[in-house]
Amino acid sequence: MDRRSRVLATLLVGLLVVSTVSAVAGTTAAGPDTAVSSLDADERRVAGAAVPSDRGGERSFVSSESSVSAPARADTDASADPTAAFAPDTLAKRTLDRRDTVTDVTVTENGGRARAVGTDDVLTDADRNLTVTQRLALTPETRGEITVTHVFEVPDGVSTIETGVPDGATVTGTDGFSAAGSGTYRWDGQRDRATLTYTTRVNETIDLGGPEGFEGEYLFADAGEWALVRRPQVSLSWSWQGTEPVGFRRTGTTSGPGYVGDTIVYMGRHETHTRTAHGQTMTLVVPRRASLSESPDRVLDTLTDASDRFRVGDRDDRVHIVAAPTTTGVTWGVRGLQLGEAAMWVRDEERLDSADNTWLHEYVHSRQDFQTRASGRWLTEASATYYGALLALETDRTGFEEFRSFLERGTRRPQASAVLAEPSTWDNAANYWKGGLVVGALDRRIRLATDRRRSFGTVFSRLNERSDPVDGTAFLDTVETTAGSGVGDTASTYATTSAVPETWTTPAHTEAFGETPARFTYRFGPPAESDTFSVSGPYRNESVDGSPLTLYTGETLRARATVSNVGGAGDEYEQVFATESRVYGTVSGRLDPGETATHTFERTFESSGERTLFFGTDAVDLRVEDPATAAITNVTVQPLRLDRPGTTTVDVTVTNEFGIPAARTVSVTRDGESVGSRDVALPPGERRTVSFPVELSAPGEYEIGVADAGSATAVVEDSSDGPSALGPGFGPAVAVLALVLAGLAGRVRRR
Repeated sequence: MDRRSRVLATLLVGLLVVSTVSAVAGTTAAGPDTAVSSLDADERRVAGAAVPSDRGGERSFVSSESSVSAPARADTDASADPTAAFAPDTLAKRTLDRRDTVTDVTVTENGGRARAVGTDDVLTDADRNLTVTQRLALTPETRGEITVTHVFEVPDGVSTIETGVPDGATVTGTDGFSAAGSGTYRWDGQRDRATLTYTTRVNETIDLGGPEGFEGEYLFADAGEWALVRRPQVSLSWSWQGTEPVGFRRTGTTSGPGYVGDTIVYMGRHETHTRTAHGQTMTLVVPRRASLSESPDRVLDTLTDASDRFRVGDRDDRVHIVAAPTTTGVTWGVRGLQLGEAAMWVRDEERLDSADNTWLHEYVHSRQDFQTRASGRWLTEASATYYGALLALETDRTGFEEFRSFLERGTRRPQASAVLAEPSTWDNAANYWKGGLVVGALDRRIRLATDRRRSFGTVFSRLNERSDPVDGTAFLDTVETTAGSGVGDTASTYATTSAVPETWTTPAHTEAFGETPARFTYRFGPPAESDTFSVSGPYRNESVDGSPLTLYTGETLRARATVSNVGGAGDEYEQVFATESRVYGTVSGRLDPGETATHTFERTFESSGERTLFFGTDAVDLRVEDPATAAITNVTVQPLRLDRPGTTTVDVTVTNEFGIPAARTVSVTRDGESVGSRDVALPPGERRTVSFPVELSAPGEYEIGVADAGSATAVVEDSSDGPSALGPGFGPAVAVLALVLAGLAGRVRRR
């Protein structure tokens, strides 16, 4: 029986259902003229978000200034937790939870009543539903605050409706509701469509460490023209008359472009990408403001592949993922965040090819359907950390050595000395680092003890089936029933003492998990060498670096690249050198585990423009520019007078006065007709003189010209008329005329 059917059955038999829904607390709003990250010191004291430290665990208010934290109660045994008074450096969990929305239901023969707080639909199988549509609008003039309108569609038979607004909200309009005190509003019973409008603060901040922590502070933020926020809760109670129950249905929309998920809302222009596989429909929301490091297809490929491999039950029908924009003014306090059952956001800059894979880490959280008590709390982050890395390995996103190195962080101090079942001993995110290593070590031991018939995934699945929160005893009992007392004793040692397991080798991994397939990494640059990129051509022959690499038209780029097999088996590979629009070359070969091959790519770029050159997952940005225009700084025609037909010489000096390569085409004419042309390329600061012989084949005058630099007249004497014009009385100054053409040289700056 699915979750919705169970709730309906509970209603029809008239049972009381009790749970608690977390309220939004500790939020703050930026002023109308400040960026969302510009909180002053007084605001920062109340900027800590009320964030459960695990799914179903305690809630801690963590100040941005690390002031004393204030504990809050959830519906688990927080009072039994020795860490009820949190230390200033307590790590608040970035997996935020919610509960079922029904808090009270009563059914009689002639009517009934219900009370709901939260976000889920309630009793949507009922023939009649009280529908609430949430309309969310940005308020750019007041950053950190949005406007919410609840539109109630009331079916026949409803007798009363009472509703509330989030703490700190300001009601700005009502139609069909009147204030009833203590933040409650009561329906007047006169209309079947009623509205309630309020403004609410949506910025939430936190201080966080661990592998998911980041240098910023925001969990949710309104940047003015866009916002990534927690969806406001709906809190109401209603009663009805008649034998048919009245259920509750919630919908949502935004006043402008936006996406409304079950628990997370993005307000702003965006694109959505959807993939359905393995019983799950995944929707990836990519804001226009986001700069996604991975293609949407690669993200969805990775998550749907993980959905198939990670078979631990609790596979939600729908998963919502938002790529959080990394922009000026919004500094995220975490790399990713999972909220509710199957909603999450991940920073747009997060990569897939890593054992420290935030996309997979948050997805694993969405598959956790168990709640925890204090002694079992470490399992939440430990299992997400380990399985995020293992799924990256199994989906060919990382190699075994990186996977092993990632888990090995759990052996370092101070986290290695923590006792996982005692949260007060955690230091430096021990529940992530040591916890992830312990889950991995138990996974390997369970596989060996059961001839690979079971794994820690079996434990995970059985914990998901529990209705009671998981404590240390329940966890150890589940491990023992899964793999026997020997593994159970090992689990007890690692969970209840400061003992820490070692990481394991490739052969040990193969023995327990099976052979790791070949995995090839593709990178620019040979190992331990710096001449990865070099340029040759008319201006220079040298190694280059930088981002982007700058070339000039006519130059040839030479790139060296390495292929390595970091997997566990030998295989053939094939890879291309390509830009976004074309493939320039293909390389292939075969490598055994641990082997490396180097390939060279050469390409002459004849047109300017920006492009990115890819080799596998590695990339380098290129900027190809046109050279500057060199100047003609001197022209000499020698001789200008001949006593008989012959040849004169035109010497043209070309100078590059810029700090970048320059080029120029030098053209020489005789009586307007071209007699020679040459392309001259110059490195920065250099000059060069090029010579052109010009034949003067008959007596007469000739106009000798240089394009863009003027002209001169050359004369060939008729030798039959008498003595040579170069006879006595004529000095060399007449025979040679230099044309210094300063000021006539054209100069063109680089683009």
